Amino acid sequence: MIERWGMGAVVLMGACLLLGGSESRPEAPRDRGASCASLGPAARRGKALYHQGRGAEGEPLVGLVGDGSARLSGASAACARCHGFSGEGTEEGGIAAPALTPESLFSPDARTGRPGHDEATLLAAIREGRVGARRLGPAMPRFTLDTSALADLRAYLACLGHEREPGVSAGVIRVGAAWPMSGPAKAQGAAMAAAAADVFAEIEAEGGVFRRRIELVLEDSNGPGGPHAAAARLARREVFAMMSSPIAAEPLRDDEGEEIPHLAPLGPTPPDAERVFQVRPGLDMLAQIVLAHAATSRRTPAFHVIAPDDAAGRLLRDGLARGQATRRDLAAPSAWLFVPGSFDAAAAAAETRARVPDAILFGGTAEELGAFVRALSSADEVPMYAPSAILGDAPAALDPRAARRTLFVHAGPVDDHVSARVRDLRARLQARGAPAGRIGLAISAEVAARTLIEGLRRAGGRPTRRAFVAALETLRDFEVGLSAPLSFSRGNHVGVTGAYVVRVDPVAREIVRVSEWLTVAPHR
Repeated sequence: MIERWGMGAVVLMGACLLLGGSESRPEAPRDRGASCASLGPAARRGKALYHQGRGAEGEPLVGLVGDGSARLSGASAACARCHGFSGEGTEEGGIAAPALTPESLFSPDARTGRPGHDEATLLAAIREGRVGARRLGPAMPRFTLDTSALADLRAYLACLGHEREPGVSAGVIRVGAAWPMSGPAKAQGAAMAAAAADVFAEIEAEGGVFRRRIELVLEDSNGPGGPHAAAARLARREVFAMMSSPIAAEPLRDDEGEEIPHLAPLGPTPPDAERVFQVRPGLDMLAQIVLAHAATSRRTPAFHVIAPDDAAGRLLRDGLARGQATRRDLAAPSAWLFVPGSFDAAAAAAETRARVPDAILFGGTAEELGAFVRALSSADEVPMYAPSAILGDAPAALDPRAARRTLFVHAGPVDDHVSARVRDLRARLQARGAPAGRIGLAISAEVAARTLIEGLRRAGGRPTRRAFVAALETLRDFEVGLSAPLSFSRGNHVGVTGAYVVRVDPVAREIVRVSEWLTVAPHR
C-alpha cells in the first residue's frame, strides 16, 4: 500500500496499517503460531476494522479521498477488500496492493530497497497520505482513528496471516452438522451422514483438499435442548462451517462472535446473516414463482393461501404478498392459517368457497392436501398450487384426486439423469448400510457437501472462513448433480433462483414439467 498506488486500487482499499503507540518499530510475535492461536479482545476489535471496516461500537470506518469530497465508509473501507483476507496482497487490473503481514510491513524490502516501516511512517501515510516528503497520490484515503482503535488494529496486524482458523489444522477441516441421531427421524439423520461421508471419502481418496481431509462433526438434533442447542454445541467444538442443519432466528456464532458459514440450512436465512448460503429458493420465492405462472393464464389472479401458522406457512403467505405488492393490479392474497397438526379440511373448504379465489396456494402436508381436495366439491375447480417438497420421495403416494387438481412448484431438475443420480445415491447409501427410503434430506446433504468442497478448493491452501465465503460467491452455474446449477454472488446467497411448475402424471405417477424454467429475483 505504501510503495505504489493507482487511483482505482486506492479507492477500493480502506484503512490499513493504522498502528498506534510509540515511535519505535512494532515487532511481530516471534512465535506467531503460539502467540496468535487465540486473539485477545483488542485483536478481535482490530480484526473487525481490517475485514469489515467496523469500529468497536459498530460504527463504520470513514476515509476521505482527494480533496475530501469523496469518501469510503464501512465495508468498502476495509483493508481486506484490497490486501486479501490473510494480508497476502492482491493484484487486479495491473494494480498491486502489497502484503500487510507482519513480515512484509516491518522488514526491509530487498526488491525495492525500502526499509521496514515504523509507526511514524505508517501513520503519516494513513493520516496525511505521504511517505516522508512524497505524496502517495490524490486518491489515497486519509483516516483519523482514535488511539484505542489504532491500538486495536496494531494488535491484529501483529497476527495477520498467522491467526489460527477455527476448525482448520494441518491435515483436517472440521465441518459440523446437527442431524437426528435418535428418535423417529434417526433414519433420515443416518442417511444424511452417509451421503456426506461418501462425498468426503471420495475427495480424501483423491488426495483431499490441499491435502486436508474433511471431518464431519455430528451432534444429535434430537438431543438435549433440540436442534438449536445441538448447533450451539457444534460452535463450541470449533467447526469451520455448518451444513444442512436447522437454523435459528439468529446466525450461529463461535465464542469470538464470528458468524460460522452455513451451507444449505434447513430453514430460512436469518435477516442479519451474512454467511448463510441457501441452495434452493425459499418458500417465499417459490410463492412468487407460483404467482408468475398463474399470471400467464389470468392477468390478475386473486390468491387464497392455506397453510400452517408457522414459519413455513408465513413465508408462503408473505412471499405471495410481496410478489403481488409489486403489481398495482393485484389485490393482497387472503389467507387461512391453521394450527400445525390440526388441519380441518371441511373448515378450509368452507373458507375457500367464501373467498371465491382465482387460485389456491396450499402449504400443508400431502395428507392434508388430499383431505382438502376431498372436502371440495367438483364445482370448486380453481387452480391449486403447492411446493413439491410436500411430495417427499414418493409422488406416487399422493391422493389421485389431489394429483389431478394440483400443480407443484419444483426447484430441482426434472429429467432422466436425475432419476439415475437418485438411484446411484440410493445404492451408495445402501453400500454404507444407511436407510435408502426417503432420501430428500440425504440429497440436501450431498449437494451441500459437494458445494462445500468446491468452495474450499477455491479458497486456497490457507482457508479462512472469510476466504471460503468469498470463494462461494464466485460460483456460477456450478453443476452439482442432484440440484439445478448453483450460482452465488456477493448480493445473492441463493444458489437456485427459479423453478419449474410440474404435475404428478396420473399414469406414470411421477412428476412431469408443465412450464419452462421460471425465475424471480432473490430477496435478502
